[in-house]
Amino acid sequence: MSARAPLARLLAAALLAACAAGCGSASKTSGPGAHVGTQQDVANMLDTAYVRGALPPPNADGSASLLAAMDVHGLRAAAALFVSGSGFPSAGTVSVRTTPPAQPPQDVALDVLTTDYQGSPAYAYTTLVSHPLGVALAFDGAAYQRFTVSGSAAVPAFVDSVQSVTVPAVSAPADAAAAPRGSDLVVAWSDAGADTTVYVTCAVTSLVDSSQVAVGTLVRDVAGTATIPAARLGALPAGAARLAVARYRLVYHVLAGHRTGLASEGTTVQGLTLN
Repeated sequence: MSARAPLARLLAAALLAACAAGCGSASKTSGPGAHVGTQQDVANMLDTAYVRGALPPPNADGSASLLAAMDVHGLRAAAALFVSGSGFPSAGTVSVRTTPPAQPPQDVALDVLTTDYQGSPAYAYTTLVSHPLGVALAFDGAAYQRFTVSGSAAVPAFVDSVQSVTVPAVSAPADAAAAPRGSDLVVAWSDAGADTTVYVTCAVTSLVDSSQVAVGTLVRDVAGTATIPAARLGALPAGAARLAVARYRLVYHVLAGHRTGLASEGTTVQGLTLN
């Protein structure tokens, strides 16, 4: 089985489910059949690894490993998932370097999560277990977020980094604004940059039925606006909802034949009422 489709679905399911639940904490792996070795088990594990409110990069390569640094409404964390064939192997020890202003940087080891998948253990990495209130990562658009991977039989050892992004300053709609479901929702940010390698995506999640999500267009940060079409928004029930707007940089490198993506994501989450 190719890992491309399963990983893409797992990332989308886990991160959009996390967005639906809100932000400011890690979600929990729970529910019946938690260890029977299905894709849902891996999705549950990823849901625990990522900050609630984070959005999956729409143009991510589902066949590649992914290391991500996130700032979601002020909660800063790092997570990783490695891909080899159809599995999600251990990569040894994975750490992220902090960038505190008042003390020397230090490498913080990510916690290891594991679950069964197709008869073998699947692994994910996160800082949220040991550091539920976040780690000192800079999201200023200039600092680099550096990862160190000790490696394993399936994943080569490497040190790599991605330039950070800033959290978008959403100028429209206003927090807690009302939005008609029969019209396109135009999302705007007041701090669009000139870097064409940085993207912005957005999603509205119903709080009446958290399984209902309307995803917006993917645009470059320089555009300044993104749209969630009325056709998608209209499928959500009326009532309370949550808008997440994510700015991110995603780069891919190949080391010893292993393709790995590194992402820096800054996300603003605010309320919305659908009518």
